[in-house]
Amino acid sequence: LDRAGQYRLRFRAAGLDSAITAPFLVDAGPIGQLVAVGGDAQSGPATQPLADSLAVRVADAFGNPIAGVTVTWSVISGGGALAPATSVSGVDGIARTRWTLGAIIGGQDVEASASGFTVPFTATATVTDANIVWTGAVNSNWSVGGNWSGGVVPTGSDSVRIGNVGSFPALDVAGTVGRLRLEAGATLQLDTFPLFVAGTLDIDP
Repeated sequence: LDRAGQYRLRFRAAGLDSAITAPFLVDAGPIGQLVAVGGDAQSGPATQPLADSLAVRVADAFGNPIAGVTVTWSVISGGGALAPATSVSGVDGIARTRWTLGAIIGGQDVEASASGFTVPFTATATVTDANIVWTGAVNSNWSVGGNWSGGVVPTGSDSVRIGNVGSFPALDVAGTVGRLRLEAGATLQLDTFPLFVAGTLDIDP
């Protein structure tokens, strides 16, 4: 038998009544394959979650799904984040996670692994508008949350836009952003502290 499930056996012999056994179960064997079944080759804005979850199917050598297997998800290139970083296969053998892309524009890679088996996933991060925008509502200090939309100082996972709003930021601490766009007429003061841009820097003419 190569398929998991419930079975009965019937015995026959010439001159005798046939006999049927009580039902018995055949379980799936050890893990024999890990296959991507959803979420590969997507594209979406950098620093944003992809539309579809990543999914793998854990099965034995005959394709029977295996429940209860822990699958580990790892970012290989491009940055970003996976949530959860580990997931457990269900009765259908499927384990899932969500992928938030990093700030690097272009190809990004993730890997799923379980019991020595690995599966690659790829995605393409596209240019996106900022998720945090400079407002300068309080003063010119970069580190003040009230100067940013949403009241949060940007970090390395954020795409930032600085527009020509009349009040421009000055770095009063070392900063890191995922992507930075300076609109026409906007300035950024870097006197003492550096700003690291992990992805792309766009300066409008």
